[in-house]
Amino acid sequence: MDPGCELPVTESVTGPLRLSRAAAFVGVALVVATLAIAAETLVTPEDVARTLAIENLATQDGRVAGVIANESDRTVRGVALQILFSWLWADEHRQGTNDPSFVVTEVLHDEIPPHGNLTFGYSYPSAMTGRTDGRFLVDVRIVAFNTVAEARQAY
Repeated sequence: MDPGCELPVTESVTGPLRLSRAAAFVGVALVVATLAIAAETLVTPEDVARTLAIENLATQDGRVAGVIANESDRTVRGVALQILFSWLWADEHRQGTNDPSFVVTEVLHDEIPPHGNLTFGYSYPSAMTGRTDGRFLVDVRIVAFNTVAEARQAY
């Protein structure tokens, strides 16, 4: 096909439409991908706050620790934590050129039972610095989790 030519707006097709194997495979893959995406449920930050809470958060020398509390009636697993290390300059008027701020995402693979909790702790060598021109402010957020569906009993 000539790249400079225009495509017709409509074109009639008579008889059955035949797809090549590659086109059929792509079509099936799109349907499967659409169904997989539809199985995911997106929740708002308010929904996360009603389900999970971060408690007893402590930071020291590049180590972050705390407790994830499951406040729901369902088992939760695969909790993803986003940990943001923001550098606060000692003198905001004379900031340096080497900002060591960074963010990491950690996934907790353990299950948290309904109304139970899970202790977590991570160390980040890049947060340990001998610098005297500022300090890290650490923010931890829950960005994703999975709920475990209850198995139905056969009678």
